[in-house]
Amino acid sequence: MRDPVQAGKAGGFVATPGGPVPIENIAVHQKIHSSCGGVIDEVAIVTRVFRGRWAGPMVSICAGEAVLRGTPGHRLPVGGAEMALREVHPGVTVLVLVGDRFVQRAVDSVTIEQYDGPV
Repeated sequence: MRDPVQAGKAGGFVATPGGPVPIENIAVHQKIHSSCGGVIDEVAIVTRVFRGRWAGPMVSICAGEAVLRGTPGHRLPVGGAEMALREVHPGVTVLVLVGDRFVQRAVDSVTIEQYDGPV
């Protein structure tokens, strides 16, 4: 079952061709880096922006120098497929943006905390 909300925690950043942009500033029609659907580094166009509140678990994964945070149903690229954050565990290899390119990194740790705030 997927969460109705797939969102990143406010205060996070999204990779764009012009550099990192605060997630709160992402807008429809903006170009962002994407790595979904098995494509390693695709520039995608934002078609919908969800701004709201999330009250529930927030998952944080650490993979090398990268920290990814989102709702449990947030999807991320894993080995040419996608996996919900709630399914990720240490040792799983994920794609993270390092500098200006996506690289594979093994997940070092996963933490879940309760969150009630903007997404």
